[in-house]
Amino acid sequence: MRAWTSSRFFAPVSGNALSRGLDKGFYFYIFGNMKSIDAVNALAALAQETRLQAFRELVAAHDPADAGSGLAAGTLARQLAVPAPTLSFHLKELHRAGLVGSNKRGRSIIYHARLDTMKALADYLLEDCCGGAGNAGDIAGAKERGKPK
Repeated sequence: MRAWTSSRFFAPVSGNALSRGLDKGFYFYIFGNMKSIDAVNALAALAQETRLQAFRELVAAHDPADAGSGLAAGTLARQLAVPAPTLSFHLKELHRAGLVGSNKRGRSIIYHARLDTMKALADYLLEDCCGGAGNAGDIAGAKERGKPK
């Protein structure tokens, strides 16, 4: 059985748990820190111009007050001036990396940015910042304070 190393996936029970009879199709949710393979997948998904633009458009369309916020695939295709099949491919890659989610609304599919995944990625990248002495929030303030006037 394959165990996933991501906070987005469920891992099949294995090892000692199997010997205790927990192999009846139950899955345990793995949560916590992002693993390096997840970070690589997310960064690889964003390392393409159309996917990066699509993700940024979805972030801009995010409304914290509206859980159903996002953009329809057709609207996003028009905004990016990308053919629908091409956009579908790119959205699939973003979805596979956990950066984009979707909901069906009527005949449309509404895509939204998974900001929790992006936050986990940023936290992972900045985890050991400044030798572990600071957190990600301190970085921006220190950078601003260090600028010459």
